Amino acid sequence: MEENQKSIDYANKVISSGRYNLLSTDQLPDYTRLNPDDNPETIFCFKFLEESDYNHGYYTVGSLYANILGSGWGEMYASSDFLNLLRKNPSDKRLEFIDPQYLTDDNGDRIPAVYWINENYQYVFKRTFEQGGKTYFSDNGTDYLVSDEENGSQTLYFYTTTSGSKQYVIKDYDMVKRNGYPKFFILKCSLQDDVPQLWSPVVSRLAEMYLNRAEAYAKLNQVGNALDDVNVIRTRAGIAAYDDVSNFPDGMNILDVVLQERRMELAYEGHRKFDVFRNGRTMNRRYPGTHLNGNNPRFEIPASANRVIEYIPEAQINVQPSLIQND
Repeated sequence: MEENQKSIDYANKVISSGRYNLLSTDQLPDYTRLNPDDNPETIFCFKFLEESDYNHGYYTVGSLYANILGSGWGEMYASSDFLNLLRKNPSDKRLEFIDPQYLTDDNGDRIPAVYWINENYQYVFKRTFEQGGKTYFSDNGTDYLVSDEENGSQTLYFYTTTSGSKQYVIKDYDMVKRNGYPKFFILKCSLQDDVPQLWSPVVSRLAEMYLNRAEAYAKLNQVGNALDDVNVIRTRAGIAAYDDVSNFPDGMNILDVVLQERRMELAYEGHRKFDVFRNGRTMNRRYPGTHLNGNNPRFEIPASANRVIEYIPEAQINVQPSLIQND
């Protein structure tokens, strides 16, 4: 609603109340494993119980994201776009919410591979082999050397194509795939009390209060205050804080930084769509996934698009026929 000072005032009340505390860095990957009654960061959630809400796990949100101990469909995976954000900081504890499903050989060992996204937004996996202390992969009878270069705290890998250009790749292991999509299982909606698909949906938690306040500060051009709140979240995640605006990624301002941190911290908690469209931005969908299937895939969705507005459920129109469907 752009009532930024009110957002700051109410966030201050919650943060300073002393009723809630951020989990520690080491505790963060176990956020959803904790019983809500024992989680000092959760402000409000819907508590689900195994005996009444679990139903063998197949009809829960977590079931969409992962198969755990034989429970769950595991058909929706973390996007390459999101994973690339987290991978910029290999120590980021939020990476532990993602569980890649690796293939193994007859000895039970993972199979080394590189992979990348091609121009058609499809994954390409190539198994690698070692020769003379160097890493290679073969494609159509040609062996390609996998080289590396340093980029800040990251080591980037690439090979040189036949045209002489660099193709950057992820150096990892071959993965189990479904319809060509590698299974990056998401564990953020599972494993409460170590029950595979039990989860109590979180409506609000303390980390969001810091990020709400940071967004409001950013919109009031209080850059230092916004950055302080972002750094609380980054430090807790186990990654480096921003010293000042000179550390921002190229072309990003303070609001960009806040929204990027919201994306990493609040993933799979139901915020992303609203964060993008609330700020009049465009949803970028240029990454592999079934959302690009069909003849006319929507690579981008601007905030002005009609599809941003939700349809009124048919049951509500049946009850009140005078309602006019959104279209």
